[in-house]
Amino acid sequence: MLLLGGCTDETEDVTGTGTLLLTVPELDASLRYTLYAYPEGTDKVIATQLAMESTECVLPAGICSVALVGYDSESLEPVDTEHFSSLGLGIKNAPDILLPLPHRAYRATATSVRIEKDGNTPLSLIPEAFTPVLRLQVKLGKEFSGMEAGGTLGGIVARRLIAGETDKTQETKKLKLPPVTVTDAGTYEVEAGLPGVGAEACPLTLSLRDKAGHTCSGSLDIADLLQTALAGGNDTLDISCQITPSVPIRLTTGIQTRAAIDAFDDTPVGIVYGTAPGNYDGYWEGRAAGGEITLTPERYYPSDGSALYLCGYYPFAEMKDGVIKYTLTGGEDLMLSSESVGSLGKPFDREDAGAPLSYKHLLTLLGFSLEIKNMPSFYKVRLVNLNGYTSNVEVSPGKGGIVKASDPLPVTVYEAPAGGGIPVENGKVDLPGYLLVVPSENLTVDLHLAVNNNPDNDRVFKNVPLQLSGGEGGSAFEVVINLGYDPVPPTPTPPPTPDPVPDGVTLGIQVRVSDWETVIKDGDLALRPDNK
Repeated sequence: MLLLGGCTDETEDVTGTGTLLLTVPELDASLRYTLYAYPEGTDKVIATQLAMESTECVLPAGICSVALVGYDSESLEPVDTEHFSSLGLGIKNAPDILLPLPHRAYRATATSVRIEKDGNTPLSLIPEAFTPVLRLQVKLGKEFSGMEAGGTLGGIVARRLIAGETDKTQETKKLKLPPVTVTDAGTYEVEAGLPGVGAEACPLTLSLRDKAGHTCSGSLDIADLLQTALAGGNDTLDISCQITPSVPIRLTTGIQTRAAIDAFDDTPVGIVYGTAPGNYDGYWEGRAAGGEITLTPERYYPSDGSALYLCGYYPFAEMKDGVIKYTLTGGEDLMLSSESVGSLGKPFDREDAGAPLSYKHLLTLLGFSLEIKNMPSFYKVRLVNLNGYTSNVEVSPGKGGIVKASDPLPVTVYEAPAGGGIPVENGKVDLPGYLLVVPSENLTVDLHLAVNNNPDNDRVFKNVPLQLSGGEGGSAFEVVINLGYDPVPPTPTPPPTPDPVPDGVTLGIQVRVSDWETVIKDGDLALRPDNK
């Protein structure tokens, strides 16, 4: 027998002593057993550690209460041992997140034990399990099989009373649940020793990770299930519940011209969503970069496993009544993706599920150049306009493109600064800039040739037709303005004043198919034709 304090009390013995003959069957060798004796009418506490099933302890004669505690000394320790009513067992240096107990703790109590003076008092105590073991089974779904799952259980108390009712208003903590692999049947199964359960909510939160590093999570308050199990008096709490994890939607993307080119660089994009093909209920905002779209805020698959239909559009704007409205100035691109379908069982980013959101251009890209031959050197190109440009458009993701284009107006392709202009020298000159236009058969070009500094004397070509053969969204063309000069009769001598405008200037327009060149400006997508 190992005695704490020699199994003696801290005051002079004035009543005499007797011997307690204690028997405790089947001691668990992995636990420490301590007997606490509290003589009535005194403030004494006598603690004795037990090493054998039969123990003799000398105690003051009279009535006393005794408590036997068996516990893992690495994780638990007795607390508030001064009084029988306050004696408890608590987690050693309890952290904010508790670890499961590796062993059950046990207790046995007896009150009104009479210790006969100079006599022997036999007492048999049969410890009962004091800390329950949670045997948890969470049904997640077969689509989560093979993933690693772990989590926390809230509402756990770090200390409990041995003889009285535990104060359930004490601060509760979280218990860490060990990570295990989800079974083929899609269940998370684990056992964990609990120090105690409080009266408040007990949120169970699970986090899952697949082999690719993708994560998801789910939670459920199991307080009622725990309290029902505890009320049954069992020291093993069998809890079975179902959680459908919230799986974030991850999307892959690219831009489709003549080949798939990913030119997104942290670019805001829109995503419309619905539960049926081509029928979209709302829209989300996301940012595209590195072939992926990150939705902001994070969005999740329907928990019932139903299919979700998505279509992407650019640039981001509000969708109302099924359409997105834009006002164009010639420098904006419009894109719409193909539709993709995914679900909890077949997420969008899995190879056997929905295809990437492949964005296609809805507008035609026009670059402009001059090809000049045999022109008098005093001419300069002062102005080039494109007529028939539609500035207001409506895009319908459900119908797959532009459904309305209105308000045609002229837009400037090139305008020279005051007193300036592009000299008409033989050869080819690329005009700066480009235009993105709604494919149309009603486009024309105006060109002003400056004869001198007086615009009233300009040689003006109006409404020269521009034929875009095969001009559909995603096409790119180089519009070549051919300027030439046919000989005319010699100018009379002396020359008239003012000089007449020569009649020999000719103008024609060619349209050549061009390649796309993609550039990023300040995080926004910009496009121009590649005329190399």
